[in-house]
Amino acid sequence: MSRRAIFVLRAVGAGALVACGIGLGANNGWLMALIVGVPLIVTGVVIAPRPSRVSELPVWTQAEPGVGAQVQALTRSTLGDLDRQPCLVSATVSPADDTPYEARWLASMTRSDVTALLDSPHVELPDDLVPPREPGTPEFDDVPGRHALIYPAATVAVLVVLLVLVPASVWRVDVDASSGVGSESDRGSTDRVTAGQLTSAVRHARTMAPAAAQNILQIRLSESGSDSVDVFLPDTGQVVSAYRSSNGWRDQPPRETRSRSADAFALTDLDRFDFSAAASAMVAGDGKLLGLDIKRPTAGAAPLATGTVGPSVFDRRTVQALLTGEVAESFDPGDLSVSMRIAADAIRGARLPTTAPVLTRFEIRGTRQGTPIMRAGSIQNSGGVLIDYSTETTTGSIVVRPGEFPTSDSPPYENKAGRLPRGAASFDQLSAATFARIRDDAMRRGGVDTFDRTAFDLQVTQGRSDDDYGPVIFAAVGPSNRSVGTYALSGEFLRAGTS
Repeated sequence: MSRRAIFVLRAVGAGALVACGIGLGANNGWLMALIVGVPLIVTGVVIAPRPSRVSELPVWTQAEPGVGAQVQALTRSTLGDLDRQPCLVSATVSPADDTPYEARWLASMTRSDVTALLDSPHVELPDDLVPPREPGTPEFDDVPGRHALIYPAATVAVLVVLLVLVPASVWRVDVDASSGVGSESDRGSTDRVTAGQLTSAVRHARTMAPAAAQNILQIRLSESGSDSVDVFLPDTGQVVSAYRSSNGWRDQPPRETRSRSADAFALTDLDRFDFSAAASAMVAGDGKLLGLDIKRPTAGAAPLATGTVGPSVFDRRTVQALLTGEVAESFDPGDLSVSMRIAADAIRGARLPTTAPVLTRFEIRGTRQGTPIMRAGSIQNSGGVLIDYSTETTTGSIVVRPGEFPTSDSPPYENKAGRLPRGAASFDQLSAATFARIRDDAMRRGGVDTFDRTAFDLQVTQGRSDDDYGPVIFAAVGPSNRSVGTYALSGEFLRAGTS
């Protein structure tokens, strides 16, 4: 095989290795990038041929037996001692059983090669160094020549083709750790949280304290395998933690905590938790499970498994699941019909009347970036549905964020007035169709682009004296301040602004 063919193969191989290193490192966990991706990239860079002044020239060597030649003249471009340089060789070549001929060619030589050749001009050449019979005198500026650019071009071409044409799914190494439940070998072997990680955490938690199985504060799992467990110590009121690293689980010294026994749950609560079913429902075909956090959201509440879901840590969302298997809905508030259904379920769950005017604030807020903020509230960063209510006996609020179960940011308290609030609305007075008409009118008035349709904030609230203290709807869509307006519950436009 010719020297040039060998260099081309090396260039192609280098491009393939670098592409594999980048693909595997970018589409898997950091451990895969460190252990596999980086070595592949380094190997590819090392073996890639590099064009130079002598990369296309044959290396001066002699062979015995070989083709005889009598060197008559030698011209070297420099007399540096440490590197190879192009040398113009003029010689009479005498092939066996053939007519001798005069030839001139370039070869790369060290200074010691030049010295030895000057001392002994009669040499024997290997076959790959024998020049052709065609007459000609090469020039030093012929080096390295256009052919030397073939190698980096081949490397870059192979690299780009593999990274562009090969889909990301091919680069992902998906190792199912459920078959080797709890084994240390499954740590960090995938780019998503696995059932094996949870089993390993549960198994180690039992060893952390005498009563650890009944006093788990939190279990945290990460796609990178950097998992942790917190256990409450009821005898001392302290917490002891364990972290998993490349060397396995490591327990930390006990430390003080504000948590109490009511914040802890028992490992038996996990007996009914179907990890695979919950993970599949959380992901819902979009992305992967990047993390899982299991704990009680508040003291005495049912433990929740909160999954972090997304294609990457830079584009993610959270989804809650009960350990009994129910997974919260990751709804899009921009779908007003779905948002109203979510609100209806929350109102029924709180046993609030739908015909009585108990809603002092009812808000649906989109999740699109750039959604305007008319009033601060619990969903101004997350989007979703906010319900503030006041019955004749109780005042409170319900918040439903995408991917979360309905909750209250503060406990309900007694309505000491003993009557329904003035200017409140009933849920039956509201409809998705009316909200849609209001949103469309606000977009028209504000000149809002169609793609900002889901960047809206709609709030039903108590009106002012101009409204006869009746409930009104505030609306704002997109970045345009001209879209902000006040509407009647019927959808009629009342005035610009909300004051």
